[in-house]
Amino acid sequence: MRTLIRNATVVFPDSTSKVNVLIEGHRIASIDAPDSARADEIVEASGLHLIPGLIDDQVLFLSPD
Repeated sequence: MRTLIRNATVVFPDSTSKVNVLIEGHRIASIDAPDSARADEIVEASGLHLIPGLIDDQVLFLSPD
């Protein structure tokens, strides 16, 4: 499955940039992919930040009990 994330503000170690990111399966295939890249799913991320490696520390892990 190929997913194209369009217009995300990607946070790099030394800067931020508004780019498209193409994901194939569970791996990043391309940073700054063209809008015309073939994808099964397109996510419009205008106004959103994409921060590789960041986890949400406010997530609650509850037991099913």
